[in-house]
Amino acid sequence: DLDTVTAVLRVEDTIVFGTRRGFAYSTDRGANYTIVRPNLDSLAADAVINYTALNTFDLVNQTFGVPGDFVPALGIQYNDSGPANIWVSGRIVDFGGDGIGVGRFVPLPDTITGDTFIFLDFETSYFEGFAWNFAFTGDSVFAATNNGLLLHTGSLEGDSLFVWDTVALADPLTGRPLIDEGEPVFGVRRVGDYLWVTTGDGTVRIDLRDPTDQVLFQKVDSTTPPDEVYAFPVPFRPRQQTVDFHFVVEEDGPVTIEIYDFAMNLVARPVDGVFYPAGIYPNGSQQGPTWDGRNGRGDIVAVGVYYFKVIQGNGTVRWGKLAVIP
Repeated sequence: DLDTVTAVLRVEDTIVFGTRRGFAYSTDRGANYTIVRPNLDSLAADAVINYTALNTFDLVNQTFGVPGDFVPALGIQYNDSGPANIWVSGRIVDFGGDGIGVGRFVPLPDTITGDTFIFLDFETSYFEGFAWNFAFTGDSVFAATNNGLLLHTGSLEGDSLFVWDTVALADPLTGRPLIDEGEPVFGVRRVGDYLWVTTGDGTVRIDLRDPTDQVLFQKVDSTTPPDEVYAFPVPFRPRQQTVDFHFVVEEDGPVTIEIYDFAMNLVARPVDGVFYPAGIYPNGSQQGPTWDGRNGRGDIVAVGVYYFKVIQGNGTVRWGKLAVIP
């Protein structure tokens, strides 16, 4: 009643009033109005979305709602036809638990008036963990979780709602894991035709046109010279410890590590033609190759000085030395 109307516009049955604090519009020739005001408080919510909590099971619709009352991630999946889906990750503060839920805009007919109302219905889709964030491509939903990179491609109806697959992050040529299965994934984002997946062991780029085309990007210590080869701890006790090998792989390819005694007799081959991407091992996030101090027959070797040889696929050979004590 106290606002000043500064403008008015009518288009057929729609009328719009502009005021000092926002605007109001009616689509039924002024019988009812929707009022829109700007939010001048940056800390206030623009809108509040009501949702069903996990601990208030909807017996009518057989839905569980949002899994928990703390939301670490939220994503909007826009559809080619129809309204968008709202994916939400839930954790517990006062109620519920870890999980992933989805909110869908569902038409609800009024059996008395015949009108159709639209309401936002939430239902939990995944109960075994929470998501750090989401990425979308078409109907596919990617979730970065502590259980790995999850993918949902099925329908949101019936049992298909609860079907999630774990995306294998593997080398396209050898099939060897780029990231060990079950390693936490902390981020996922789609940029054009690529999906970027962030883990503690590096970032994997997946070509969405060919999901088997994957490349691992890792932090590289460029200050370590290629010829720096050593074992640690030295000396070591075979019955109590294993010895680790530090070396630099200059080109992708197979690596072999051989152990020789003081007389240069071959004692053991703890690594035999294993493929290693170029890089420094161990790389700070993964365990490198080790030796348990046993020979090829499984017996613990004698106390003394031993030499090891790192042979790379390009023919490069590096030598190091270690010592065994009781």
